[in-house]
Amino acid sequence: MLLAAVDCVLGTCWVVAFDEGHCREVLSIAENLRPVAMITIGHAAGKIPRRGRRPLEKIVIWDQ
Repeated sequence: MLLAAVDCVLGTCWVVAFDEGHCREVLSIAENLRPVAMITIGHAAGKIPRRGRRPLEKIVIWDQ
């Protein structure tokens, strides 16, 4: 989800520090479920640079 959002030139943030009770109440989450993480997605304040992928030769070591 994070990578797909960035590919759409959106900003994202993985959030794990939040009030579970408040989150459950605001989002109407059932009592038998526990929110453990949230992802915020939106337009960033600044431009997000689009980066190309690194060549495979720079990130993979072939050891035979």
